[in-house]
Amino acid sequence: MGALVGLLGIAGLGVAVALLVARVVFKKGLAYKNIGVLAGVALSLFIIGLVITPTPSTPSTKESFEAGQQVVQQTQEPQKNEATDEVIYEVTGELEIKFKDGKAIATITTNAIDGSVFETVIMDGNLNMVSDFITIQNGIGVKEFDIPKEWEVGYVSGLAMMRFNLDEHPQPDKVKKAYGENGEKLRGKFAVENNVNGYNINLETVTVPYPDEETVKAKLDELFVAAMNELINTSNGVIVNIQPHFKDGDWSSVAVTVSDDWYYSQDYEKERFVENVGGAIQTIVTSAGKVGSDDLVTVYFYDTYGKELASPKLLGGYKIKR
Repeated sequence: MGALVGLLGIAGLGVAVALLVARVVFKKGLAYKNIGVLAGVALSLFIIGLVITPTPSTPSTKESFEAGQQVVQQTQEPQKNEATDEVIYEVTGELEIKFKDGKAIATITTNAIDGSVFETVIMDGNLNMVSDFITIQNGIGVKEFDIPKEWEVGYVSGLAMMRFNLDEHPQPDKVKKAYGENGEKLRGKFAVENNVNGYNINLETVTVPYPDEETVKAKLDELFVAAMNELINTSNGVIVNIQPHFKDGDWSSVAVTVSDDWYYSQDYEKERFVENVGGAIQTIVTSAGKVGSDDLVTVYFYDTYGKELASPKLLGGYKIKR
């Protein structure tokens, strides 16, 4: 408002000056007295405008503090890509487990924001486990676990979960602000729906040999031989030998030699025998790591003279030949 009044005052002064010039040059127009009155009014309006126009004030100490606090809060918030949500909400990562000096060392690398907490569990095949919470800083989190004395040579599994449904160990406020109170903003292949209408992040489960690959392989070979011998011994002499079918060391195809008791059995008994023994051998071979977990293991049956007695069918089951 003050600016408008001042502007009118300036305009009035301009008009008064113009009239005065016209009066002097052309000897026409308003009398000098009237021009003087107009100039006086215009000058008064200009002065009033100056008085009522507010001037910028210096911020108070409180206002300065609040402004500074707002700037700090903004710098602490997670970086956002306005073009896509993937940078923030599609959390990815991986868990790595190593063993050293009696410790199991779990390392998580992830794009989750600093302060994110992952519940991490490492357990052996007998479900003897260690667990703790790992906090992420600068894209990484590391935790050392004492190896339980119950762990035997073999494989151990590890899993890491960024949970939003664990009341006794909640995510920090900063993390919940970024991903939602219950993780409802999370997206991507690692986002798993939880029981509070949100999502958790479950990284891929990893399986590693303990204490090392060489020791585990030796142990598995020992167990493999023991399991095959046990199968032969419990057959009461029916199974004479179990070996690779084509070449030494390739257990993807197995040859089982049986005694002449085979010939004194009914066909339905033969069928049950080859299915049970064949299934057991497939499980032993796969569990011992002699083939890949998704590889097919075929089992053939022969008598002591090398005659083929039964072979696997293309679509499952066995064909009894003799």
